[in-house]
Amino acid sequence: MNIVYGTANFKKNYGLNKINLSIFQINEILKILKNNGIKSLDTAQTYLDYKKKKINFNNFKIYSKLKKIPSKIKKYNELKEYVYQELEKDLIFYNIKNLSGYYIHDTKDLQRHGKNLNLIFQEIKKKKLIKKIGISFYNLEKEMKYLKTFKADLVQVPFNFLLYKQNYIARLQEVKKKNIKIFARSIYLQGFLLYNWFRIPKKLDIIRSSMKIVENHGYNSKTKKILLTINAVKQSNIFDGMIISCNFKKELRQFLDLYNKKNYFDLSFLDNLRIKFTDIDPRRW
Repeated sequence: MNIVYGTANFKKNYGLNKINLSIFQINEILKILKNNGIKSLDTAQTYLDYKKKKINFNNFKIYSKLKKIPSKIKKYNELKEYVYQELEKDLIFYNIKNLSGYYIHDTKDLQRHGKNLNLIFQEIKKKKLIKKIGISFYNLEKEMKYLKTFKADLVQVPFNFLLYKQNYIARLQEVKKKNIKIFARSIYLQGFLLYNWFRIPKKLDIIRSSMKIVENHGYNSKTKKILLTINAVKQSNIFDGMIISCNFKKELRQFLDLYNKKNYFDLSFLDNLRIKFTDIDPRRW
């Protein structure tokens, strides 16, 4: 299984806790990744603009995302011009000849432009400006239909121990049968899954109550929750990789140490949690 590092927390005021990493901290994280053979970054233009000249992205494989398509774009030629312009920004930003992967970030764009976006992305791939075509899902059950018109090589989907449910894993297996690589993201929900349940904001009440159940099963420390996270992804037997993110180099080293441990957890109790996709969608927070 591949580990991909997600750079969302490299931007200013990330998440509900408004994390702000210094350029020094970011470069320290990237150095640890390189030293541990992790060479893939999951990113987007909006994460990094204000620091672009001072961060060492050399020798990383870059997986980026198409920014939401403006509503004023209607015609095919306008759409094609927009996609190429946005792609070029990424190539210039990272000083590379191609992206390892390029995702549709907002599935509403596929609702409006699905067939045309597929044509454009296939053309870009043929020109070797991108190696893989992807979709970033938020609600797999509602959005899986877009795979009929947009021929993706890879997808990333929200997955963490709260979503370790047989019905969800069954839907992921349907995707897998299409010869599509699947990556787990939102594995910590911006870090909230590592908190004690009472520290989670009250407005996220369903997550709070679910985490209380998890802690009552013995997963009441940060270390145990990280192990639970890792095992939920591994024991699902469905993912080609996971997208991780850490705020400090100490956290990253801890994750890498725990990732290499071999253990098996009984996760059957997680299937009874009342979590839905909409409950873990940060756009609704």
